[in-house]
Amino acid sequence: MGIRLDIYNDMAKAEEIKILDKLTKCFVENPDNYLASLFTAEFLGWATNQIRDDIMVDVMQHINDYSKDDEIRELKQELDSQKKVTELNAEETDKLEREIREGEDFICTDLKPQIQILESEKHELMAEASTKLDDIHNLEQENTRLKAKLYDLEHPDK
Repeated sequence: MGIRLDIYNDMAKAEEIKILDKLTKCFVENPDNYLASLFTAEFLGWATNQIRDDIMVDVMQHINDYSKDDEIRELKQELDSQKKVTELNAEETDKLEREIREGEDFICTDLKPQIQILESEKHELMAEASTKLDDIHNLEQENTRLKAKLYDLEHPDK
């Protein structure tokens, strides 16, 4: 089926909308072609609104703007996602810093006095051990001296 379109300059909006309507109806009735995917009811509605609002129907501009809108929307979603990750990382960092401070506080308030006590006890034990080693050394010398004296007493001839 063919259609006749009377197109001329300075057409009224209503006439231009009638032409769009004719084209759309024609492609609805004959859907097995590439242009049918362009002249859809959605396109007719959009183009009709553009004409009524005195906006030139620049489909490619609209597609490019829509693509940019999609890209902007995707970038905003990615940014929001990154913000959430950053917030989670900041929360985790704060938690770890808090745990570190608590650990340091525990060391300073609870463990430090215990460590000082243990170090003091260690020094006392080391001093005591050193004294006992000296005593053992002195006893070994005394033992050696007594053995020599005993030997001399047992062997007066030599």
